[in-house]
This record gives sequence, structure tokens and C-alpha cells, in this order.
Amino acid sequence: MESRPFSIVLFTDSFPPLEDATSLLNKEIVDCFGDFYQVTVFAPLPLSELNSSSFFCTDKNGVIYRRLPLPFASTRRPFLKLIKFFFLFFYSALYVIIKNNARSLYLIHSSPPVLIPLFAVLVSLRNVFSRRMRRLVLIVHDLYPDIAIGRRSVSSLVNLCRHLFSHLFRISYNSFDLIITCSPAISVRLKNVYDVPSRNIEYIPNWSLHERGLRATVPNPSTLSSHPLFVIGNFGYVHLPDDSADFLLMMSEASDIRIECFIKGACVNSFYSKFSNSLDSVSFNSWISPSDLNSVYAKHWPITFVSLDLLSCSCAFPSRIITALCWGSPILFFTDNAEGNYVADFISFHDIGIVCTPFTSKSEFSSAYADVFNNYSIYSERCFRLYSAQFDRRISLCRYLDCIDKLF
Repeated sequence: MESRPFSIVLFTDSFPPLEDATSLLNKEIVDCFGDFYQVTVFAPLPLSELNSSSFFCTDKNGVIYRRLPLPFASTRRPFLKLIKFFFLFFYSALYVIIKNNARSLYLIHSSPPVLIPLFAVLVSLRNVFSRRMRRLVLIVHDLYPDIAIGRRSVSSLVNLCRHLFSHLFRISYNSFDLIITCSPAISVRLKNVYDVPSRNIEYIPNWSLHERGLRATVPNPSTLSSHPLFVIGNFGYVHLPDDSADFLLMMSEASDIRIECFIKGACVNSFYSKFSNSLDSVSFNSWISPSDLNSVYAKHWPITFVSLDLLSCSCAFPSRIITALCWGSPILFFTDNAEGNYVADFISFHDIGIVCTPFTSKSEFSSAYADVFNNYSIYSERCFRLYSAQFDRRISLCRYLDCIDKLF
């Protein structure tokens, strides 16, 4: 394949050897670009990997890695994250200022969000004083500052910070040549809240990291004696931990269902504490990496539980939904408000599961759950078709290539 005569530099804090879904997704995007472009990855390297990985290396596909050894590379504690982000912020700035790449495109991931205003300022200034224009592209999987600040506080100080950060990010988002979003809801919010022109926004859906497990057939109805409910992924404040636990307790009382939890995150302990008297119906399993999800889904035909508050549904699209669709698993979606909720509307429109809120009664839930359970094969087939139609890996990667080509 003929390589394009320009280079792409990806800046992110999510990249292997980290095993979170975002890191693995970034790796697949880089591998795709590596077949056509000169690609450099600028990302942290966990200190635990110093003996097995090089700071500067080139892989067999010609992708160049510039790894920055940093402490707390995979931490979720806010203070430690700030330390990590500070060093990444500093070294990214040095790279942009000093490195003289001919015809470069800087590809920024929305994690960490501190890089968004940094590159908006640095690249704009550099383009003023340089003959070699740098293109700037942002991949948005989580829209900041909305999803970070949320609605958890109404104090005057938090409201002031929200206003200032929103203004900063409005300026920053409009400095990018292209913003690639993983959800139509994010695209709409960028246009309506941050005044980003539609021509600078491109929606490209994410895909499952486990397409090899995509089943060709739906289960035989005679074998459907049990469908455990899978609670998977990171569990933070945006996932409504207290309300989710209360709802699951109500659900376990209303229906004879086994709940299997594979979660981690800031709110896991408070979530688990709610189930102290319901250990017979709930199993707390150790965290499993995304690469091990295949083996877990392959042993069961589960229903996948997903929870997310209303605001976050306009700022992100849960990857666990895409994983469930790939495996033909219907969704039980729980949210604080289903009105004007993109994720709730998505599930209801495609009829791939149940949407519930704290106001859903036991009788309403029991009726909806019985319908999914008794017609599992039908729901599963819908999930397969929807995944193939909207979340195909090859189509999405081709759209990434087309978007980048159009910038030159």
C-alpha cells in the first residue's frame, strides 16, 4: 500500500499496555492508520512496564512510539490523575513546540481533557508563526467538561467553574479542524451548546473489541432456562450507583433472576454495600478485562445491565451496549430520566431491551422483563442485526481514513 506523504501524531493517555476499552480502541485506530500514514503515538507508559517496554521504538507496521514513563498511569483517583495530567500536559507542549514534523496532523483523544485547550492554543499559535500548517483533529468519546462536572453540585463556586470551563472549551472545540464523535447526541451537543459548525463534526460509531465472538445463530428456545443479568464495566457517579442498586434490589424481588457483577470504579464499595442481605441472588466477581469478556459472554446468554444519568447520555455512548449487541445480549437500561434521553430512545426505537427509571413500578418491570425473557431469541436477533448495520469495525475504520484524507 502506498503511504500518504504526511504524518499523524496521536496524543492520548489511553493506550496499551493498559487494557481498558478506550486503550484497545485507540490501538486499532493506530494499526489502521499505520497501513497508510506515518504514525507516531505519544502516550504514557506505566512504571510497571519499564522493564518490558522501550520509551522509543518502532513496531513492525512502522508505527513510532514515544512513551512517557509516568506514575499513576491507570489510576482513577482525581488527585493522582491531576499529577499524571500535569506531566503529560508539560511534555506534550514541549513536543509540539520543539518537534519539527513536516505536514503533520495532530490527533487528540478527549481523554485526558487537559490536552484539548492545550493543543487548541499551541497549534493555533504555531500555525501563525510557521509556514507548515498543522491540522488538528479531536476524537470525542466523552464530552468535557459536561461529563466531569455533571449536576452533582449546585454551589455557586461549582456553577462558576462550570461556566468558565464551558467558555474555555467552546473556544477550544472551535479551534479544531475536525471533531470525530462516537454518538449523534455528542454531535448535537457540540453544535447547540458549543457552537461548533456542523461541517467540522463527523459522527463515526465505535465498535466492539470482540467481533470474533459474534455469533452466527441465535439460541435454541428450548435451552433458555436462565438468563443472568450482567453488570459490567466501570461504575462511577454518572452510573447512578445508589439508584441502580435500589433498582436491582427491587428487580431481584420482582423476578427470579441471577445478577452477576463484574465492575470496578469509584462507587463499587457503596454499590456492593446495598446488597449485604441479598447475597443469594447477587454474585460479586473479580474484575475482568475487556479481552476476557468473550469467555464470560460465551458461557451464558445474559441480559446486560447499563446505567447512565440523563446528562451523560448526551456526552457519551456506553461501550458496554456495543459489546452486548455484538453478543446478541438484550439491554436493561436504567437512567434517572428517559425523556429526551438519547440512549433510552436508541434502545426503545430499535426494540433491543428495556428502559427503566427510579419511577418504574415492580409490575411494569415484571411485564417488560417477562417479554424479553420469553422472546429472548427475537431480541437477540435484533441485537445482531443492529450491530452489523451500525457498528461494523471495517466501515468505521474506512470512515476514519476518509475523514483524514479530506483534510489534506
